[in-house]
Amino acid sequence: MRIVSIQCYIPIFVFGTLRANGRFSKYLTEFLDTKQDVFIKNYQLCELESGDVYIEKPKSTLTCSGVHGEIYHINYECLWRIQHLENSSGSFPKTYELAILDGARGKDGKEILGFYFSLKRKKVISSGDCFQRDDLMSKLKHYIEQTPADEITDDNIICAMHRTY
Repeated sequence: MRIVSIQCYIPIFVFGTLRANGRFSKYLTEFLDTKQDVFIKNYQLCELESGDVYIEKPKSTLTCSGVHGEIYHINYECLWRIQHLENSSGSFPKTYELAILDGARGKDGKEILGFYFSLKRKKVISSGDCFQRDDLMSKLKHYIEQTPADEITDDNIICAMHRTY
């Protein structure tokens, strides 16, 4: 088993304060490999009463305005750090969790692959054991540790996470 490598880059869609020049962009900039501006046409931007902003894929895309953001390629350590801040920092809202973009499409109709922080929703633990909850970060780390580095691509990461999560 190898240690999670800094050479492995994970695509993450950023749409809010983590974007370049945003309030929390400092948490990404030191780990960035590439950045790509994107517009996801079949998701929508929403706001909670608390002022926290999130994106979701609506049931109908007829009135969907789309979401502008950026795809960053970051290493596992950076993703872990953001996940930790989302769950424990007083500065970050506690309403987000890591998720996989599901069928996201750009203006050109091409699929956009990546992870994003979605609105945390109530889940039922299927095993009945609190210690056996699905954890996307653990599954991602396991995949990275077990997969040869030359086989880790955006497509392979997302497909593997879809199969196991």
